[in-house]
Amino acid sequence: MIPTASAGYFSWEGTIGRGKGLWNCPWYQGQSACSGWNYWYGGHYKIRLGGDTELSGWENFNTIRGVYIQCCGLGGYPDEAWLSPSQLSLGGMYLRTHMTWCSWRPYPDCALDGDGTNVFFESWA
Repeated sequence: MIPTASAGYFSWEGTIGRGKGLWNCPWYQGQSACSGWNYWYGGHYKIRLGGDTELSGWENFNTIRGVYIQCCGLGGYPDEAWLSPSQLSLGGMYLRTHMTWCSWRPYPDCALDGDGTNVFFESWA
């Protein structure tokens, strides 16, 4: 039985990339960071430094969804996003907030630092 979640807040700042991040995500372990499980209401995602593209949103064991963000608006992607799970058709589900490093680069001229991307994200329930 899944435990009942309570109101909460989560924030994390660090580096994600190949082999970097937190190892607690159901999807793409070793290149992402996730919050704990909760019925999250909203989230804020921001790239602080680096040129890689990140998928930012929510996930559970069945689904991963989000929007792409990239430093400095390269490739037409913003460097920051404010989201709710309902915007991604995940409203009312027991989820983890995530930021996931993408190994593909839709914008070939981005200035990669080679050490991953420094990110900040927070979520609230």
